[in-house]
Amino acid sequence: MEKFEDGGEERVLMITSKFSTRGTVSIPGLNWSEPFEVSAQEVSLVNIPLEAVPIGSENITQTGILIESLEPVVVYAHQFEQFRAEASVILPVSSLGNEYRAMTYAGYTRDTLGVTADYPSQFLIVATENNTAIEIQVTGPTPGGLLIGDVRQLILNEGESYQVQAVFGAASDLTGSLIRADKPVAVFSGNYWTQVPTGCNARDNLFEQVYPTQSWGRQFAIIPQRNSTSTAIRVLAHEDNTQVSIQGRVNQNFTLAQGQFSEFDLGGSAFLSSNNPVLVAQFSKGRDCNGNPDGIGDPAMVILNSIEQTRDSVTLFASTFRNIEENYINITVRTQDASTVTLDGTAVESLEPFQPVEGNPTYSYSQVQVTPGTHNLASDGCGVAAIIYGYGEAESYAYAAGANFPTLNPEKLREITGGCVGDTLVFDSGLSPLVFSFNWNFGDGTTSTLPVPSHVYASEGNYTVTLDVENICLNTQESYQQPLELTTKPLVEAGNDTSLCELQPLVLSATLIPNATYTWAGPDSFTSTDRMPILPEMQSQRGGIYEVKALLNGCESLPAQTLVNLWELPQPDLGPDTVLCEGQLFGRSPGDFLSYFWQDGSTGTSFTFQQPGNYWVGVTDSLGCSQTDSLLIEEGCPVFAFIPSAFSPNGDGINDQFQIVGDEFQSFRFELFDRWGSLIISLDDPIQSWNGELPNGRPAPEGVYTWQLIFSGLSKAGKVFSQKRIGTLTIIR
Repeated sequence: MEKFEDGGEERVLMITSKFSTRGTVSIPGLNWSEPFEVSAQEVSLVNIPLEAVPIGSENITQTGILIESLEPVVVYAHQFEQFRAEASVILPVSSLGNEYRAMTYAGYTRDTLGVTADYPSQFLIVATENNTAIEIQVTGPTPGGLLIGDVRQLILNEGESYQVQAVFGAASDLTGSLIRADKPVAVFSGNYWTQVPTGCNARDNLFEQVYPTQSWGRQFAIIPQRNSTSTAIRVLAHEDNTQVSIQGRVNQNFTLAQGQFSEFDLGGSAFLSSNNPVLVAQFSKGRDCNGNPDGIGDPAMVILNSIEQTRDSVTLFASTFRNIEENYINITVRTQDASTVTLDGTAVESLEPFQPVEGNPTYSYSQVQVTPGTHNLASDGCGVAAIIYGYGEAESYAYAAGANFPTLNPEKLREITGGCVGDTLVFDSGLSPLVFSFNWNFGDGTTSTLPVPSHVYASEGNYTVTLDVENICLNTQESYQQPLELTTKPLVEAGNDTSLCELQPLVLSATLIPNATYTWAGPDSFTSTDRMPILPEMQSQRGGIYEVKALLNGCESLPAQTLVNLWELPQPDLGPDTVLCEGQLFGRSPGDFLSYFWQDGSTGTSFTFQQPGNYWVGVTDSLGCSQTDSLLIEEGCPVFAFIPSAFSPNGDGINDQFQIVGDEFQSFRFELFDRWGSLIISLDDPIQSWNGELPNGRPAPEGVYTWQLIFSGLSKAGKVFSQKRIGTLTIIR
């Protein structure tokens, strides 16, 4: 998001994974991209250009950043410059939702030499799909004219961003603003530059990605930040009559309405529980108010993970950027799992002993100081919840160490709606047996405690499968029911084998079974879900075996098959198109077949053509397959040329003239050369002749001369062509 900038701001993505992988970071709207590679349990850094920061309020910008990888990754974002720093975990698209509430902080107003400047609270929406319809209801006024409670609707396409800022500085706070979308979106919130708490003389930007409302939690272990005597906590409700209880160093109970929040100071640990899901944020206070003995630190915000959102392992990056001097990790686990938690392979208890969470000793926490760079946190128990944070001379950062949202997956169970009597059905909740216990009741008097049980029903009927699951780590229960209908395996037939000619239609047919669905498969990648699919023109590659299955109430029949033989079509051949001279005639036969039918109704094996026109013949072979061929005859005569090889210009009246015999020339040129290649004569018309005299009037000597003839005309097929011929001419005296 936009932030106060003195110059030199940098933006970096920190990408880590359990696997060695690679991918790309891109900003499609800016035509910018950068590849990355990351080794297992390490961190790769990708710098983001300044142009990716949207400027101002209520403008659609092309600043959405897309991170794609071959293997799953965890991503953190970090903004920093001198005296400024903030960070956030980045949720994967699969964890995004359609409904959010912003978690911000009151803005700040500064008067410098009579000039007033407002630094607002703000939130940012990024669309993941085209034509995403979004509705925003704000809890404070905006520069675009929205007042408290006003609603705005807009459409965003994939990768487009929409930043909303408040006005009136400290008097305006957009916390609780409601964002709804018809497709998954990402939402970030925080502040341009502000004090925490208001009136404390230290300011910084706040930046966090907020969780969708369906991922909010009901139980939180709240741990103070090390070397800080006071931390600000905000609790935000999404539903009316949300009752919140805080036990520990601070003990209080309060009720929140939808979109309402409560803020309180925390000097030690505490346990928060609520009847409805809530969003909890922890704020680092400015250095003048946080009690840090070194006098360092600045405002920062982190969205806390509920104890339902633990992870078994995570890789973190303690900031090495700019003026960060101290880095810490707050680690929360079930007390009985504390001995299983390691940091960079070393037991956490040996680094910084765990302490019970005040208000609920079922959970314990440790505040470990770490060196700058990459760190790996792991647990063999029910997992860890953690935040990492750091202080500098006039800056701080904080972000959550990823989150996990385990829940019963009805979609996984809905994959089975019925089945066949006697078949083995496999049931799966999609939940890890390391965290959950299972109690299946299959509705026929049998049960199972396996995570993925299989079961065989012995008789037809309607059954209800019940699954009760217990979260071993949280001691919570959920239940789900799925109705099933078991039937006897249906019998389906695919019709008799058949034979047909190419290009004829094929109609397949399966047995009519009421309420059943069908699946056909055949040659040439043929598939269909029709009971009687029609293939309008059968090609040679579609001959072969066609198979059909029927599905009734989740019970699939055995496959039935039909064999389709395809006969090749006969291939009559009337030859190439041609020309016909007036008075000529000729005949052609298309080949040897069972029967013939010509364009004039005749049925002979051949046909005599006497005039130009379009002609055709249909033939049928012994298999009953038919095919046609056509012939175009145009009016015209093929060119003809004959060149004599000798003549005797001796005046005896016999063969005294040389003349070319030919007809139907469209162009004509004849040239005669002596044996030295000198041109003797040239003729431009076939009716011209030569008497054997040279251009000077003298008789051409006896001997052999060479010639070339270049001409054009119609071929026998009626096509215009050009040709060059060469030869010799002998003069005899």
